[in-house]
Amino acid sequence: MKKHIFYSLLFLGFLSIGPTDVLGQSLFRGRIQPQATATAPSVQNLNLESPFRCDVKDFGDIEVMTTLSLSPSDFTLRQVDMGDALPRFEVNGFSFGKMPIDKALKQLVDEADISVVSTDRVYPELNADDLYGELEPVIAELTRVGDVFYRYDDTAKRLTVSKRGQFELQLPNNRTVVFAVLDALRGAGIKTAVPNWKDFSIMLTLSRSEEKTVNSLMANILKDGKLLVADTHVYTLSPMTSANWQDVVNRFGAGRVYTATNGMAGKMLTMGHKKKTDDLLAKLHPNYRATLLSEGIAVVPHGWKMRFDVGRCAVNPTAVSSVSISLNAGIKTPEEIETTISLNTAGGEISTFKGWTGVDEQLALIGIPASVIGLSSNNELLITLKLRFIRLLEGK
Repeated sequence: MKKHIFYSLLFLGFLSIGPTDVLGQSLFRGRIQPQATATAPSVQNLNLESPFRCDVKDFGDIEVMTTLSLSPSDFTLRQVDMGDALPRFEVNGFSFGKMPIDKALKQLVDEADISVVSTDRVYPELNADDLYGELEPVIAELTRVGDVFYRYDDTAKRLTVSKRGQFELQLPNNRTVVFAVLDALRGAGIKTAVPNWKDFSIMLTLSRSEEKTVNSLMANILKDGKLLVADTHVYTLSPMTSANWQDVVNRFGAGRVYTATNGMAGKMLTMGHKKKTDDLLAKLHPNYRATLLSEGIAVVPHGWKMRFDVGRCAVNPTAVSSVSISLNAGIKTPEEIETTISLNTAGGEISTFKGWTGVDEQLALIGIPASVIGLSSNNELLITLKLRFIRLLEGK
């Protein structure tokens, strides 16, 4: 058996892209139907992040600006569902043209008496000329270029091909870093992240493009090392006398509101003074009565978008289960942070606000009708974000 493997791949490109991935869907014929699975209401809103995320006081030991020392070896992403090692066969001059990856693999492993099972309906078509080397690295390269994953069962002599693979992402033993990764993954549209708080890891089901996104996020965090922690509060405001924010701002104090930026709905205020939220809430009377809807921390790495799901930390999660707040941050310095904040529901984006701020300031989104998220049309939303800065340094 050759110890040195050499093979060359010449791909003329994807000739067609298959339809939406259908992994996890089942085909039922005739009268056969899936059995309904019941889950007790008592666990439907179970959220293991809640004890850590949903009380900003738990993060009170994080100052306005903090430095953490981390090791690059703490960040590892590995596929965990590859199964058994492939048998040691030699590939000598294998070629194929305009063929889906699963059919090409069937031809490749036919003489090894290995069957190939496809979990998706359609795969991109590829060309390849004169493949040489051991079987396992050849298949690994073919599936990588074909944007699929493989899993081998040696007992059944079966090679399974799928557009999605199971991964484990190991992270440093630091909750803030885990939240930064979780919030950035959700902001990137990766919805399969399941954290394990015992060993600070995240299990993921990823496509090839999502795998690249995760690797890019890890590289960015290690290289740039800048995070923002946003203490986030969401209130509903009920009018008591007149619904008038001018009165509130006047009582809050001259010069303590630095800017007022328009969004598609409402305005974004940047405010000064140390106890910004407490003071602002106190100045709401007699115009408004504030009721806390949700509070928690969200973390965003520089250049990425975090997503804070309001329902994860809500007093009544069911009422706002589809509501989320997104924050993009371009961190030039702790005093110069370009922010884009948006309020979203399952039906789409409600409003977006753009502006510059610093970690010693606070952002408040005001004047958003509560009806846009399905609450009482007589009420408004108040969303406040207090930013803190974390610098990650490479340790041993």
